[in-house]
Amino acid sequence: MTQSINITDLGVPVARKDVIVQADMAGNADYTLAVPAGQRYKLLSVMVTLDTDANAGNRFVTLRALNGAQVKMENVGAVIIVNELLSRWFSEAFAGLTGVVYNGFTGAILDPGESLVVDVVGGLAGDRYTVVAEVLVLVR
Repeated sequence: MTQSINITDLGVPVARKDVIVQADMAGNADYTLAVPAGQRYKLLSVMVTLDTDANAGNRFVTLRALNGAQVKMENVGAVIIVNELLSRWFSEAFAGLTGVVYNGFTGAILDPGESLVVDVVGGLAGDRYTVVAEVLVLVR
């Protein structure tokens, strides 16, 4: 007789890889990726592509992992000035690709209720950005 066992009954997390895309964000608006109840996210990579408008000003792409209002981890990218279309990679996996690589942020585990926030410090309403986050979703 064959007997089946549900792996989640053993307390072993089940995982799947997701790619989450948020396109066409205004440069002066934050993007928040919240971890839902019953899941944990392991950050594999995050890419932010920022297209600045013609107005001069310094912009910094910033990633924050938040536990409520408390900053769990933060990474601030290099300055982007004006009239640039540039991708910022936050990943250990993409070290050889175009863009600037920020190691050390990926691999972080975000628990239920925590969030990943992308902020373009100094971003203007005419700027546009896209976020592509690759996460390993751990479900219990």
